Amino acid sequence: MLDGHKQRQSTTPSSGRRKRSRKATGDAIVDAMLEIAAASKMRATEIMKNEDRFSISKCIKVLDEMQIVDQRLYFFALDLFENPNAREIFIALKSEK
Repeated sequence: MLDGHKQRQSTTPSSGRRKRSRKATGDAIVDAMLEIAAASKMRATEIMKNEDRFSISKCIKVLDEMQIVDQRLYFFALDLFENPNAREIFIALKSEK
């Protein structure tokens, strides 16, 4: 009987450590997931800001404000505005070019 009792005592502390270890690991995973979610939300916010900054409507507004743009060039520019990179380049260009 003593041997059985000793075995239970020796396994009980190690199973308690395993439970604590699992909880610590679970907490670390939850923390990491929360950090990933926060970073993802920040990235999405930045993407939305850039999309607003280089939106088609903003490009058209800038194009409309330009002094001398013939109709052919105007419609060509509208086609280019379908490409997000072209919109960013257009907004980034200096107005005198």
